[in-house]
Amino acid sequence: MTKWLNNIWPANQIVENMKETAIQRAQWTRQNGAKTVEIVQEYPRLLDTPGMVVSMMALK
Repeated sequence: MTKWLNNIWPANQIVENMKETAIQRAQWTRQNGAKTVEIVQEYPRLLDTPGMVVSMMALK
C-alpha cells in the first residue's frame, strides 16, 4: 500500500489508504526515529493531501 500512496489520484482513495496506514506510519516514524525529510520521502501524499499532516500528528 505504501507504493500506491505515491499516486495523487483519486484523492478519496488516497485519504482512505492514509487512514488504513495511519498506525503503521506512526509506528514506522517512532521506531526509525525518522526525520521529516525521510517521512516525506516515504509518504509523499502527506504534504499534498489536506488534513494528513494534522491527522498523523494526532496519533499517539
